Amino acid sequence: MLKTLRLHNFKTFLNTEINFTQRHLIIGKNNSGKTNLCAALRFLSAIGTSDFATALRTLAGGVHEITNWASRSDTVELACECELPFGDDTLTYTYTVKLQISPSQRTPGKAHSELNVKEERLSVDGAYYKYKDVDLLKCDGRQVALLEESAPENATLTTSIGPLASQDASMLSKLYESETNPRAILFRRYLANWRYHALSPLAMRIGWKNYPATPQPFSGSGDNLANLLYALKTMDERRYRSIIDLVRLHVEPNLEAINFIPSPDQPPVPMIHHRLKPQASWTGLSDGTLRFLALCLVIENATQSGEVPALSVIEEPENGIYPGLLRTLFDMFEDRAPMAQFLMTSHSPYFVNLFDGSRDSVTLLRREEERSTIVPIPPADVDDPDRELLAEQYSMELFG
Repeated sequence: MLKTLRLHNFKTFLNTEINFTQRHLIIGKNNSGKTNLCAALRFLSAIGTSDFATALRTLAGGVHEITNWASRSDTVELACECELPFGDDTLTYTYTVKLQISPSQRTPGKAHSELNVKEERLSVDGAYYKYKDVDLLKCDGRQVALLEESAPENATLTTSIGPLASQDASMLSKLYESETNPRAILFRRYLANWRYHALSPLAMRIGWKNYPATPQPFSGSGDNLANLLYALKTMDERRYRSIIDLVRLHVEPNLEAINFIPSPDQPPVPMIHHRLKPQASWTGLSDGTLRFLALCLVIENATQSGEVPALSVIEEPENGIYPGLLRTLFDMFEDRAPMAQFLMTSHSPYFVNLFDGSRDSVTLLRREEERSTIVPIPPADVDDPDRELLAEQYSMELFG
């Protein structure tokens, strides 16, 4: 589980540390930094698993929009701390990466973007080692060293693997899937299992035509929702039926199935089997039905994350959902995917109030000039029956 994220000189964040829980809500006014926080998580996941050119495509504005607008520094720092199961042990990982932007790349309109690793470190703490804070990987921008994990008695020693061959990616992303570094690889797989969702009903209706028949990771907008349902229906009928049953129970009682018609020049065409109409158009589903269907798939995917727990970032999951259904949706996170972690943003007072009794699971962001700050939220006065709930206190700006 992701415990802490530290950001410095990343968009609106300067020297900021955010602590997370397993079901965590991020709130704040428009332009307070919620989307920038989500962008930081996406970018950290990407630089740990792919090259910089690919990672930069997750950021609006690319390399020119990484640093804080008011900062003169060309260095960006991202760090996280998380806990992951490894056999009978629970390992605490700390990953820090400092990136330097080529000075010429801070000006839009220049040549291709260039990022360099200035410093990178992955350390671990667990019962396996007799020392704390053991470096699995360490890089100073010139030399890189990797721990030989199979020898715990030498946990303070690292094996140098020489100067950097290139600066087009993080060292973590370049690790080989080797038996000698299973703990480092476990952390990289964890980063690869982070998912971001800003669901768009329009994209869900028409996006399926642009995807191949082979299964792909669930996209941020949900535009390959139909393709993934087709893959699920063909490979695991039980899980597919579980999702259909949830939608029928809570949103569309006449939904019987989502079927697919083979097509020679495009992916299988999704069609709705409705109690009143055997073949209805996929595009005729309401926005709320599509979003609830997508959220059910997000939760279902989180239950199948394998050896590492899933982390799902969902922007405004309440959009298009009947307020009376939000409690049910929230309970589904816990009941159906208890080991997964969900980080959510919201503007809905109904959804915000679901966290009234667990305010340590809420991060309130506020914009002050060119930086985002965290506003402390005091615990609820549970002995006062007439107290304002979290959403009311938040909307009346009673915090900070």
